[in-house]
Amino acid sequence: MTQTEQQPLKTCEFLRPAEAAKYLRVSRTTIWRWARERPDFPKPIRLSATIAAFRRADIDAFVARIEAYRVESALADTPSHTAVLN
Repeated sequence: MTQTEQQPLKTCEFLRPAEAAKYLRVSRTTIWRWARERPDFPKPIRLSATIAAFRRADIDAFVARIEAYRVESALADTPSHTAVLN
């Protein structure tokens, strides 16, 4: 069970798709495409038959994973100081 699943519903902040898109600075179409096609993107939660939302904590965790991957990739592409000196 993840940490966000353990949070009580009252303290868990939800973002509607338009809010999630604005938060991530992408379009609503991109949010729905990521939810459908990317296994690492949070899945929407159905609040009713016509209302879906994303947990803000899940979106934040997704962003943190992307940032960590970029940092690791940048470090892997940078030659070590000893290799440059030799």
